Amino acid sequence: MTQQDTPSPPPARRTVSIAVVLLGGIGGLIVIAQLVVMAAGLITASRNTVDLLRERATHTMQATVKQVHAHLAPADRHALLAAELIAENDLVLDPAMLDRVWLTMLVNPQIRGSAIVLNSEHTIRIGRDGLMAQGAWSDMGVLREEYVRIIQGEARWSEPIWSRELGETIVAAREPIRDGGKIIGYVATAVTASELSEYLDSISTHSSTVFIIDGGNHVIAHPSMERPPPSFFMNRSTIPTIAEMKDPFLTAWAAGKFESAKLLGSLDGLVADIVTDAKGHEHVVLVSKLDDDFPHDWRLGISIDTAEADLLFDRLQWSAAAGLVVLAISLLILARVARAIRRPITALAEASEHVRRLDVDAVTPLPATRLTELAQASDAFNKMVGALRWFETYVPKRLVARIMRDRGDDGLPTRRRLVTILFTDIPGFTTLAEGMDARAVAGLLNHHFTLIAGAVEAEGGVIDKYIGDSVMAFWGAPARQQDHATRAVRAARAIAEAVRADNARRVAAGELPIRIRIGLHDGEVVAGNIGAPGRINYTLVGDAVNIANRLEALGKEIDPSAEVIALASADTVANAAVTEDLTDLGPYALRGRVEPIQVYRLV
Repeated sequence: MTQQDTPSPPPARRTVSIAVVLLGGIGGLIVIAQLVVMAAGLITASRNTVDLLRERATHTMQATVKQVHAHLAPADRHALLAAELIAENDLVLDPAMLDRVWLTMLVNPQIRGSAIVLNSEHTIRIGRDGLMAQGAWSDMGVLREEYVRIIQGEARWSEPIWSRELGETIVAAREPIRDGGKIIGYVATAVTASELSEYLDSISTHSSTVFIIDGGNHVIAHPSMERPPPSFFMNRSTIPTIAEMKDPFLTAWAAGKFESAKLLGSLDGLVADIVTDAKGHEHVVLVSKLDDDFPHDWRLGISIDTAEADLLFDRLQWSAAAGLVVLAISLLILARVARAIRRPITALAEASEHVRRLDVDAVTPLPATRLTELAQASDAFNKMVGALRWFETYVPKRLVARIMRDRGDDGLPTRRRLVTILFTDIPGFTTLAEGMDARAVAGLLNHHFTLIAGAVEAEGGVIDKYIGDSVMAFWGAPARQQDHATRAVRAARAIAEAVRADNARRVAAGELPIRIRIGLHDGEVVAGNIGAPGRINYTLVGDAVNIANRLEALGKEIDPSAEVIALASADTVANAAVTEDLTDLGPYALRGRVEPIQVYRLV
């Protein structure tokens, strides 16, 4: 990418900590939401008693309707199933067929028995205990008018009756038995009402009573029927009445001693009245007629003490206090969550800053986190750092770091610079590498280049490139270095010392020593990004580069057997102000140049 292609960074903006965003943003939303909820609760508490009672009554009555339907529905389903089984059996009522009818009722404990009533005025009764009895219509009190209404679908449910045998109220679901287009009778499945009283007892409280009555103010289900006194069952032949429930408010309501509560009665089908007892206590009695899915003229009611509204106000006040506690706990939890999120993000930001400075060695692996997105980011970053560690082995790390430090995202412009250039080469490397495998050759060169790179970088130089067994380095670019020549000379002598020390080790190990030639020259070059798009190098172009390379090659003529030879031009010697350990070799005509160059031997 060229300098012109580099996109400009967006303008800097004021930043905010993610912890502040979470606490201030989400925390603020939680506070607002909680305050809105609390305000709504307090507004609700300020409503009048009528609204509160109506809401509670409606909820209770809806739940009770569902429960009553769930209790009665099995009887309706069983009657329909039994009628279909009889029709499928070609209307043959043999013992096997009757056993099937009996078995299908056992799965529902509230079903007490079934009866098959036929056009022939014969009946078959099947008890829950498996006993079966045949008889006539008169045995069951079936009348012709009632029979006609049943088979015409006008009376799906029977009137509730009191069963002396069971000691409780029962009601029967009735379904016609069809033979093609003809009806030959019906099946009646009886279900008890005691379980309904048990349910009503469970949802009633000391201040409210739920009940079910019929149009004649007979009680189908009431909490007091769950645990009645023994005398309640003695010589009983009819369904209990409201007066027998010992409920003063319900008894007064049945007697018409009430005032209409029109506000509570604003719901469709709901009758609401206020009843006051002798002590001045008030109850609201709400009654609603059940729909056609239930037995005829059944009504569901609830009697509520008006003092319940005061309790509801108190509960709302406690709810407000609890809301404040929940709000405080929520903010504390949010603060912990914010810290848990901030830590990995902060670690990622700090590690990214190290990467921006190309200080990859200082980057430690990001810790694991349970947050999926952050875990993915950490894993990707750790893999990226691993890739960068490989990448920095292929690019001049010091050069890129200097570009990032000095120029940032703008890169480096191409310009002319006075620099010192250094070339090295290993004479006879081909002979040295003979008989070595590829891994050994690569290891030898990598070790040799490590010695050279250490000396160059120690003096602030830049490794430009590795060419076979040769190295090109320079000083004075991209950053200006007034003492670039001095640094280069010191680096050359450091390379010589490092090679000699390494050769001593190699000889002691029975290996051949490595010889090295070094050439240095000062001159003006073009320094900048050179190359095709997608493969750009920051490098030097100019005659000074060629001269440094020729000086390195000249070492072969001057002292071909030297372990180390370093030659420098007069320009380098003058700029470095070198006076010690220096040998003037005189002028030499270098290949490709007309004018001779004064050459000095540094090492």
